[in-house]
Formats: sequence, C-alpha cells, structure tokens
Amino acid sequence: MERTFKFGDKVISVQMSGTTSPIKARIGDREVEWQFEQVSDGEFLFRNAGRQFRLFIAQDKTGATFVQTDGRVYKLTPIDRDFGAGGEDENGGGGTGGGRLIASMPGRIIKVLVEPGQEVEKNQAVLIMESMKMEITQTAAFHGKVEEVNVKAGQQVNAGSLMVRIEPISKV
Repeated sequence: MERTFKFGDKVISVQMSGTTSPIKARIGDREVEWQFEQVSDGEFLFRNAGRQFRLFIAQDKTGATFVQTDGRVYKLTPIDRDFGAGGEDENGGGGTGGGRLIASMPGRIIKVLVEPGQEVEKNQAVLIMESMKMEITQTAAFHGKVEEVNVKAGQQVNAGSLMVRIEPISKV
C-alpha cells in the first residue's frame, strides 16, 4: 500500500507492505527505510541505522494524520482522497485503485452502513471504525455502486485491509 501526504510544502510518499516491517518513505528524491513494531494501539517503535524513536499516530475524521514524536506533533494531510488508491480519475474515482476504502491504520469496525449492490452518493457515510480511541467515518469519494463489503461490525482490521470497494457511476 502506498499513501501520499502533504507535510507543509513537501510531498511525502509512504509505502507499506501490509502490516509488516520494513516501512519505506520517499521525501523528494530521498528514500529511507525503517524497521518498526507496533507497541500498542497508535504507538510504534521505529529503528534505522542504530537509531530508535517512538511515534504516536492518530487520524481525525477528515483523514488528516497526526504524528507525535519527541514532544512535537506533525500534521500529515493525505493527498489521495480514497485510502490506498491513486489520484482521482475523471469520474472522481481513485484512478487505477478505483473506489477502494482501505484501512490506513489498525482498528475495529463499529458499523457498516452499506451493502453490495447499493448505490451511494459522494460523501455518503459508508462505515464507521474506531482506531486509537477515535471514531472515524469513512465516506464515498464519488457517486457509485458498492461492489464489495469485506468487513462486518465488531471485526478487527489491519492497516492495508480492503474494507469496501465502490465502482463509479456516471451521472447523466
């Protein structure tokens, strides 16, 4: 899974393969790689070249990610609207990623608000999940038809899990 964030005036691309270490980040032309382990919900320990640091990560309902380390908090704003997908295509979809709602962090599904075959409007709530003691409402990025629902209420999900897939429908 690859996510792209805006951090100030910089673009940061973070690439993860599921929930396993290592994690790679690309900032401009520079690429770094860390080994990591999840210590607790929202708390991670990163190691690189003999250095070690602890990160606390939280996300708000707009998709902005907050990272706290060494007493400082940084806000990362996702550029890719629909979790795990590329940029938007002409239909408002996620390019080659389509309308994939992918868990950006581990959590628990509280409520699924759609079912396969259902038509959804742009910004309609699709599911509610809890991560790091926050409720996050995932919404449809565009008008479409729900093709897959891979989660149910009470289910734990890992970062990178495909939760719902929506195919764009053109409004005529």
